[in-house]
Amino acid sequence: MKRAVHTIAWVGGRPGHYIELNVTKFLRLVLDKYPDAEHVVGSDSGAEAQVIEYLRLVGATFTQPPIHEMYGGKTTQVCNVIQDADVIVCMGTKTGGRVKLALEIVNRVDTCREEWNKRHVHHIAFVPAKKQEPKTKARSKKQREAREHA
Repeated sequence: MKRAVHTIAWVGGRPGHYIELNVTKFLRLVLDKYPDAEHVVGSDSGAEAQVIEYLRLVGATFTQPPIHEMYGGKTTQVCNVIQDADVIVCMGTKTGGRVKLALEIVNRVDTCREEWNKRHVHHIAFVPAKKQEPKTKARSKKQREAREHA
């Protein structure tokens, strides 16, 4: 038994931390597969703004929960975006503010759910992490000289 898809939540994607083309491609696939689904989108700039623009362009229905500054602003809105969602689409890096919040909330809440009732989380459009070379630093004068002569 599978959970039916009626509501799709779109979360995250700070400018520069996601790949725009991947968001558009995935959104097209979702709209083709679930044309009658309701979409819930946050109000952040970047990927969420891109999703809103595209949904308006194709005439799809969507809602945008307000930000309640005095109740925690971003956290409250992320909770409101994902609370009734059957599918959650996280756009951008996992360490980004909204994506990180959404993943933490889903992991915490869905541990109590039965397997058939767990929500599907898709993590898309993230920029691959750059591999950093380990920094080695010579500690003594002899080590520095040995490194220079090598």
